[in-house]
Amino acid sequence: MLFLGALVTFLFGCYRVSQYSGDGSLVDNGIFSASNRYVLDLGPVDLTGRGTTTYRIGNLPDVRFALGIKLSTATPELRRTLEKQLANAILSLEIKGPGGETLVSKKAALGTWIWSEHQDGNWAFVYGREEPSTFFTASPNSRYVLTLTVLEPDRSQSKYAAVLIARSGGWK
Repeated sequence: MLFLGALVTFLFGCYRVSQYSGDGSLVDNGIFSASNRYVLDLGPVDLTGRGTTTYRIGNLPDVRFALGIKLSTATPELRRTLEKQLANAILSLEIKGPGGETLVSKKAALGTWIWSEHQDGNWAFVYGREEPSTFFTASPNSRYVLTLTVLEPDRSQSKYAAVLIARSGGWK
């Protein structure tokens, strides 16, 4: 009986996506997801003009997240935007924890971040792996303030869509 209880906890866990509160939407791709188990989509961002946007997020699952920009192209012909990393806005990403402590503070041109291109080549996840990175571990029942500032707009004239997301690992 103890084994069955442990199995149920392992398979279904204690966290429910409905517990999430704040901006955007959180998706749980399931325990069998090899990567991107949890994906927090905070919506589109405009990298072509200066500006600051603040997001409030809370009650995330107790996992490590990578915060970044998902860049996608409308057509395969525009893959060179991703292949040559032409989107090069200078961004500042900051996450403050429940006590006001800074968990993430990254300020750099997108061209210097890590570009993880999807196998179909039509989108890439751009994030900071080197220090300061864009990784943070969420604590249960905590609230965070995330601030995205476009310090220098992208002037490449490339056609792409940019979305701010945070994603966690999976079983691998």
